[in-house]
Amino acid sequence: MKQMERGAVRKLLLYTIPLAVVGLVLTSIFLTNPTNKEQLSPRSAFAATATSTATATSTATATPTATALPTPGVPLNPPGEHRESMKNSSNTAVSNSVASYWPVSGVITFVAAATVGEVQETAVLPGIAQNLFCDSMTTGGGLTAPGAGASYAIALQDVSAKTGLVTTTLTCTISGATATSCADLVDRQYVGPGDLIAMIATPSTTPTSTVLVCAFELDL
Repeated sequence: MKQMERGAVRKLLLYTIPLAVVGLVLTSIFLTNPTNKEQLSPRSAFAATATSTATATSTATATPTATALPTPGVPLNPPGEHRESMKNSSNTAVSNSVASYWPVSGVITFVAAATVGEVQETAVLPGIAQNLFCDSMTTGGGLTAPGAGASYAIALQDVSAKTGLVTTTLTCTISGATATSCADLVDRQYVGPGDLIAMIATPSTTPTSTVLVCAFELDL
C-alpha cells in the first residue's frame, strides 16, 4: 500500500514540477520584456493602433497685408461691379418731323427739346450702357403706336470728350400700327468720363406724336 502511494506521489511530482518551471519562465519573460507585454495586452494593442492612425494637422497663418488707398478720380469698383438703371422720359410729345432730345435721367422737370445742347449731361465715370427699353405713350399715359409705315428710332447719343465723335450704338425702333415698344438687348455702348450724353428720337414718315419713355442699364 505504501509503495503504491509513493508511486503516485512520484508521478504527480513528475508532472507538476516541469509545469511549474515553465510557468516561472513565462512569468519572468512577461515581466522583464516590455515588448512582449505590449503584444500580450489587448488594451495596449488598441492604443497603439489609434496612435498610429492619428494624423497631425497644422494651421496656416496668413500674413496680413496693407490695403491700398483708392486713387482719386478712379471708381472703387471694377467695370460692371456697380449697375445703375437710367430711367428717362421726354415728358411731352416728341416732334414727328425733326429729331427730339431729352436727358438720360430726366423723368420730371425736363421736356423734349429740338437742340441737344439743352439737355445733355456730363458723364463722370467710365461705363458701359446696355439693355435699352423704350415705350411709346400718349400724354394721358396709355400706350400708342407710331402708325402704319411710320416709326421712331430711339438711341443713346454720346459725344466723346476726347474726340468729339458722336455715337448712337445703343438703339431700337418703334414702328408700325401696332408696336408700342422696342428694346436693344444686344449692343453695348461705351461712355467715357467727360462725355456728353442724351437720348435722341428720330421720326420717320410722320408718326403719331407720342411721349417716349426709356430706360437702360449703365455698368460702372
